[in-house]
Amino acid sequence: DLLQKGKSIIRLGDGDIVSIPLDIENCYHRSDQKLKEMYATVIKNYHKDSPYILSVPIFLNKTNIELKNLGKRKLEWGLPMKVMFLLRFNKNCPYADALNFYYDNYFEQIIAPLFKDKRAVFITNKKTIEKQKGNKNLLWQDAIYIESPEINAMDAYEDIKRNLDKALDGIDKKNVVNFGAMGPVGKYLLYEYANKGYQGIDIGKVSEVMFTGESIQYLI
Repeated sequence: DLLQKGKSIIRLGDGDIVSIPLDIENCYHRSDQKLKEMYATVIKNYHKDSPYILSVPIFLNKTNIELKNLGKRKLEWGLPMKVMFLLRFNKNCPYADALNFYYDNYFEQIIAPLFKDKRAVFITNKKTIEKQKGNKNLLWQDAIYIESPEINAMDAYEDIKRNLDKALDGIDKKNVVNFGAMGPVGKYLLYEYANKGYQGIDIGKVSEVMFTGESIQYLI
């Protein structure tokens, strides 16, 4: 219902919640002060009337004993993630489960149909773009693709925004959806454009396997 009303989705994983605020390099981006500030803004400004839904891993709802039994207590999405959430996040807001997108067919059956009549813009890396351009099963055969670096996308952030602005020029905001899959930097990009009135869905790794039958459910 919220998506049909125009809300965006921004997903924060364990690395987003723990590594970036603590200036720890991860597999998608080196330590970056600007990125750290961007994340603080997205988290601080989240409230029930925000134009976006903030999503976090469901493991935040697990007790320490449950995390231990799952073998996740000492991992980033165990105790460190729970502590960071306690210190930095608004507890009076609803959150979605960021891991929903890893379930088989979740995107194809739940998310994609809501946007089948909209112009889709995918912001992702070259490898994924080339794969999806040749995917005859993709729901949006007229999709627009904006290329971003596979890692350290902050280096190209302004260029990505210029290319995105050019692509969106002349398209009614109500008739377009931005699908972000560009690592940590993409979270803030969708945040910025959600506040401009553009709906965006942070699909992440789903961009690589959507409408292909491939599974990433093992990542949960």
